[in-house]
Amino acid sequence: MDDELIVKGSKTESFLGYMTTISTLEKNEILNVIQYIVLIVIPLVLLLKFMKEYIPPDSASKSSIEITVEVVIQLSLIFIAFWLIHKVIMYIPTYSTVPYEKLNLIQIAMPVVFLLFCMKSSISEKVSILLDRFMTLTGIRTEAMEDKKKQKGQGQGQGAPNQAMNHAMNQMPPPMVHSMNPTQQPPMNTSQEATSMNMNYGISEPMASNEMGSPFGAY
Repeated sequence: MDDELIVKGSKTESFLGYMTTISTLEKNEILNVIQYIVLIVIPLVLLLKFMKEYIPPDSASKSSIEITVEVVIQLSLIFIAFWLIHKVIMYIPTYSTVPYEKLNLIQIAMPVVFLLFCMKSSISEKVSILLDRFMTLTGIRTEAMEDKKKQKGQGQGQGAPNQAMNHAMNQMPPPMVHSMNPTQQPPMNTSQEATSMNMNYGISEPMASNEMGSPFGAY
């Protein structure tokens, strides 16, 4: 047994030669895969368009039974569409003249459902709603209820001071507004009043003694 392994190991080709060498079987498989991918593009795009237009969207306001029925119908439509598309493609002859290998839908059911649940889609959102409701119903998850209660309590706590402040502001008397007559002059300060009176009554400032003439004439 060891001698056979040594002989086979010595006769094996290099890694580069192994990767660059393509057998006839591998070539036919590559051609079949390319042809299969090209043919399924248009049917899958039409299927996605149909589901986007006619499948009801997810909504937390719906009942759990309604959401469950929608999920089952969507999954059934997807696998029926896969089966029909695959059957149509199998009817078309291959370019390599080698028929496709048989496809078992049961074997790909689990990977397809897993991918649908992992990706952000309508099915995954509906399943997430059902899972949250189940966990809340069984008591496994209570964080959602507690968060809602905390948010409600915070909203009420913030609303009470605002209401008290609004009530106090409503009870305060309106501010006094002093109206001024347009013809009324603004009050002047003391210096301005004195200057005005001196100008009106002809009172001038005291003059120096040498500037005033003697009442008895010159000596």
